[in-house]
Amino acid sequence: ATLSNLFSSAATYSVVVPLTISLLTDDVADVRMEVCKSIGALVKRLGEADPAWRTSVVERLLQLGASKNYQHRLTLVRFCDHLSREMESVIFSSLFLPALITASKDP
Repeated sequence: ATLSNLFSSAATYSVVVPLTISLLTDDVADVRMEVCKSIGALVKRLGEADPAWRTSVVERLLQLGASKNYQHRLTLVRFCDHLSREMESVIFSSLFLPALITASKDP
């Protein structure tokens, strides 16, 4: 089970989301890659509880795509790889495709 399923939606938003965002920028690549696998469940859970929470999380995730740090941009690509298999393609494309295009260019 992912952390997003172990806690209430409110606790997930207030505690798990900041932890997840922090771990997405961890210095250890294996940590970042493991967290990438849980993004889909997190976004889905929060979207079901409160669409505004999902919007907030997506906005925070998208900031990685504009980072000057290549590891952050690569992390965006990695979690989008997982998300693309878990979300409807139309929703994924509208939310994440522009950020992927931006992330493909070095600032």
